[in-house]
Amino acid sequence: MEEIKLLNIEYDGFIESFEGVDFTIFDWAMLSINLSNVFTVKENTVKYNQTGKFEHVLVNDSFFAAADFNLRSNIKKALIAEIGKHYTLIESNQEVYLDETFSKEYAFSKYSKSLSPKDMALKGDLIMAINFLINYASSRKHQRAKHNTHSIDAAYGFYKYKTTYKDYYGKIRKAVLVIRNDKDGKKYIYDIFI
Repeated sequence: MEEIKLLNIEYDGFIESFEGVDFTIFDWAMLSINLSNVFTVKENTVKYNQTGKFEHVLVNDSFFAAADFNLRSNIKKALIAEIGKHYTLIESNQEVYLDETFSKEYAFSKYSKSLSPKDMALKGDLIMAINFLINYASSRKHQRAKHNTHSIDAAYGFYKYKTTYKDYYGKIRKAVLVIRNDKDGKKYIYDIFI
C-alpha cells in the first residue's frame, strides 16, 4: 500500500499538515471520515441517454474498504456529516431529509447486517452519491408501517422508490430507497436496499 510522508488535509478553510508520519492511503481515508468537510467527492455524476432521459448514477469512487473492522461505525460517522441536508425527488418535487435515524438505520439495520462486507462497503460508497440517488429515484410505491415503533417516525407509512447506479466495477445495479413519512409532515430517507 502506498505510503504518504507529507499529508496536507484542508477542511473548514484550514490546512492541517502531518510531516514524517507514515500514513497509508487507508489511514488517510479513515482520518478523513472524522473531518466534516473532507467527505466531499465530485466524481459522482449522472448518465443520460441520447434523448436526455436518466439512465443511472455513476458511483466512481471506492471510499470504504470491506476489510475495515469498523466498517459500519465508519459509515455511520460519514452519515453524521450529512444530517440536516435535504434533496429533491425530481419525480414528485418533494424534499427528502437526512436525519440521525437514517445514519443508524443505514449502517446497522437488520438488512445492512445481513450484507457481505463487500456489499456493505459498496452501500457505504453510495453515500457519496446520495443526492443523485434521491434526485432520480422513481416508481414510488406506498407501504403502511407494520410496527408500532413507527407510529411517529413513519406515521403516514413508507415510500419505496427505485433507482439505478453503476458501481466502480462497471456493473449496473438497482437499488430501492425507503423513505418514511413522518408525523411532522416531512419525508426522511430511512434506508437503501442495494
